[in-house]
Amino acid sequence: MEVREAYFGTTASGEKISQFILDNNLQTRIKILNFGAIVQSIETVDKFGKLADIVLGYDTLKAYESDPFYFGAVVGRVANRIGNAQYVDGPFMVKLDKNEGKHHLHGGHQALNKAIWKAKPFTKNNSVGVELTYRSADGENGYPGNVDFKVRYILNNANQFMIYFFAETDKRTPVNLSSHIYYNLASEKSANVLDHIVMINSIKYLDTNAERIPTGKYNYAMGSPLNFSRGKTIGIDIEKIEGGFDHTFVINKEIGRLLVTSRVIEPQSGRILDIVTDQPTLQFFTANGFNGNLTGKNGLTYEQYAGFCMETQAFPDAPNHANFPSIFLNPGEKYSSHTQISFQLKQD
Repeated sequence: MEVREAYFGTTASGEKISQFILDNNLQTRIKILNFGAIVQSIETVDKFGKLADIVLGYDTLKAYESDPFYFGAVVGRVANRIGNAQYVDGPFMVKLDKNEGKHHLHGGHQALNKAIWKAKPFTKNNSVGVELTYRSADGENGYPGNVDFKVRYILNNANQFMIYFFAETDKRTPVNLSSHIYYNLASEKSANVLDHIVMINSIKYLDTNAERIPTGKYNYAMGSPLNFSRGKTIGIDIEKIEGGFDHTFVINKEIGRLLVTSRVIEPQSGRILDIVTDQPTLQFFTANGFNGNLTGKNGLTYEQYAGFCMETQAFPDAPNHANFPSIFLNPGEKYSSHTQISFQLKQD
């Protein structure tokens, strides 16, 4: 196993950015940037022993600096949407950055996905990793409090990729972090993910309005195109959902327990992706707005449904719904979350 650092590029403001390369003994290689704490690539072998990159992204730092799609990044302070870019906390109305029409998405215009993180590689217990830290200043994108964020990425020889999030604050503030990796298990060169078989351990999803803001109600997935509880291909029902899949599934487990959240199988390569998390929801998103005008790594153009995201997180828009579990972090408390991604192979 090995972890090493390489120069990736220089930002428009003159900051040098590093790429941290994590290798295990099973040929899996993961590249992490200290810009946006971005997972820039994941290379794994298929059932024929052929190595390929299974995540979408860019070759250059300049592309990541202007990226509107959050490729591979950590998103927050609060992942997903906050309706009308505001919330009430006690006597206070907190107004946030509006970056999706009148709403707030993934922390605002210049959020964690555009931050330059301090990074420290490490080797420990038959694993390699990198720890990234960033202080979000009081008032950043409208949020109260100075918040110290920490991300630990770990790759081990069981072919497990662990993502740990931590945060502490000096003022009460909402925190809900997620990783925005776009996967294509057939390799990023594959046109789309419609033949991927997806299982999501959920029987209900959040009801939303036309602008994808939660209403506070739940819908049951059984009998609908959003039922992934027994596994099915992405393509079989996607045309029945206007705009494609971009839904928050409530995981069928006790909050805080680690349990298999989702499994994805790509039949031709045999690659299997298992996701385990302690978070209560999963945002399943299928790159619906891609149209071939976007150029990614190796000069590839990304068409509609070129990848999928499995964003483990807390309930979106939680500060505006008393019936959702709270995401507020108070001084003296510690926020943490854990997601484990396992790479496996299905043999014929």
